[in-house]
Amino acid sequence: MRRILRRPVEALIESLSKAGVATLLIIILLFAVIYLRYGVTQIYAILIEIAIALIVTLSLNLETGVTGISQFGRVICVIAGAYMVGGICGRIVALILGVPSGPEYADFMLNYRLVTEINE
Repeated sequence: MRRILRRPVEALIESLSKAGVATLLIIILLFAVIYLRYGVTQIYAILIEIAIALIVTLSLNLETGVTGISQFGRVICVIAGAYMVGGICGRIVALILGVPSGPEYADFMLNYRLVTEINE
């Protein structure tokens, strides 16, 4: 019984290549640097963006795999939603708070400071 449980773990360890292990270590190191420099909220933001991308990708993979025909209506809706949230809603909130909201908003060099100022 114990031998059966060890086989999947052994197979997983054997299947990991040196490049895969190196990539995993680089990702862990990158998250550690981001955590030490910006805090846990930045890591949450990154993980949320990755989760959204995975949801869209998984839905397109399921659609193409099951039906064989990809419909890009879902992608267009995601793009339109991202444009609305990123472009229009941010400018409206910046205008309400008195933060640069015109052309200065697009040219603001330290965008993360502007987002932090809007969120406070």
